[in-house]
Amino acid sequence: FPSHDTHTYNNYHFIIQPQFPDLILQNRSIRADLLIWKPSNDFKLIVECDGYKYHSDEESFSRDRKRDRLFKLHGYEVFRFSGKEICNEPYKCSKDLFDYLIKKET
Repeated sequence: FPSHDTHTYNNYHFIIQPQFPDLILQNRSIRADLLIWKPSNDFKLIVECDGYKYHSDEESFSRDRKRDRLFKLHGYEVFRFSGKEICNEPYKCSKDLFDYLIKKET
């Protein structure tokens, strides 16, 4: 994984808006909102934050599903939040993500 803009917490590494030059969809490499991974194992999690403005039409909805499948084919798990969830319930979103990471530890 690229090392620029990498943040580390408790053996997890975080990159905001990483580019994936080897993952191509519709003739373009894809970018995720957040990548979380652990170097000590194969844990790789993509976190997507989907605002309604950019993810509301049929084309973007389908493209998001294709992105999810492409990530999963390359060993990534995908975790999605809506923009409304993030704005209205930031603590709950953070806790959901934290709880998910804790569950992966056990």
